Amino acid sequence: MQVIHLDIAERGAPPLILAKQGDVGRKFRAVITDQGEPYPIPENAGLSVWYSGTSGEGNYSSVGGKSAFTVSGNTVEVELITQMLAVKGGGTLCLILSRADGTQIGFWNLPYIAEPVPGLEGAEATGYYTALSELLGQMLEAAATFETDETLTQSGMAADAEATGNALNGKAPTRYGLGEVIIRSCQRITDLNITTLRTGFYVCTALTANKPDDRFGGGPLFVLSWSDGQILFQILKNSNLTETYARRYMNGVWDDWVYLDPQMENRRVYLTGERDNEKPVYAIRVPIGALPNTNTSYTALGMTKENYPKVNLVDIRFNVVGSTRQYCNLQSLPEGNLKYFLYGNSSQWYFGVETAFDASAMTGSAIIKFTV
Repeated sequence: MQVIHLDIAERGAPPLILAKQGDVGRKFRAVITDQGEPYPIPENAGLSVWYSGTSGEGNYSSVGGKSAFTVSGNTVEVELITQMLAVKGGGTLCLILSRADGTQIGFWNLPYIAEPVPGLEGAEATGYYTALSELLGQMLEAAATFETDETLTQSGMAADAEATGNALNGKAPTRYGLGEVIIRSCQRITDLNITTLRTGFYVCTALTANKPDDRFGGGPLFVLSWSDGQILFQILKNSNLTETYARRYMNGVWDDWVYLDPQMENRRVYLTGERDNEKPVYAIRVPIGALPNTNTSYTALGMTKENYPKVNLVDIRFNVVGSTRQYCNLQSLPEGNLKYFLYGNSSQWYFGVETAFDASAMTGSAIIKFTV
């Protein structure tokens, strides 16, 4: 995710927002400061985004039925709506931050560019993506009904695949093939590890095996398969559509589920989809209570040595809030020396904080990224 820095009082050259033509779900994070100091965004602050460019102009506050903005501390995450990136080119994005009473905190005109994807507008690719859009539209329409068949029969799948395959025949050019396609009216499945599923829309329930974790109750599933009948990708939403998971099936082995948009619940380990030295990167968020007074404190992460015998630290983001200021991703404090570290004893992992001054009026939180 691209990170930019915006100051309320000091204006310099505006940063360029980068994206690709046809991007979906592209976000950027803006760190808000006031004369170089972190600016804690007021509670209930309002955010508005306007855009104007080669793909048109408009204003938006939500994307796909959910908020397009996330505010935390002095950072704002903004998702770019797909209409902005539909064609190559660019334009200007206006970000307006206001208080709850409507008074303006700051505004920034930010140039953005949608870099062209070679071949995306070619006749063959256009025909394929048109067919794919029609297919996804049919899937969403099918989701409006609910079929109570608990089984996944090969005969039923074959009939649907044949009908849909005939409809799409000739629309997808060579090297763009989806393989056989099946559309079921919210067909329930009992095991997410079934490798015979065709490209299509399904539903898993609380009883479905091999879900991301035990907390997952159920939700819609999109399967993308290859022309040889092998599943390449699964995308899964939870029942209230607040989290998205994805995984691949490669060389006969299922990857672990990756959290694409985790809510970062405290003390819950997420597989991020990032890689460090070819190893998958995990993340966990932990709240820190009052910082110590010229001492060292330890906060349990909830990760046992039995489950995580060895941890290789990738990154720590430590945010501290005091009575008048907030420090984001700090390495030290003006008030005095501060150190933080990851510590493991024989049974548990801890986040340690050491201060050489009285920091008891401050609280914090940490996001820790690691490999195992």
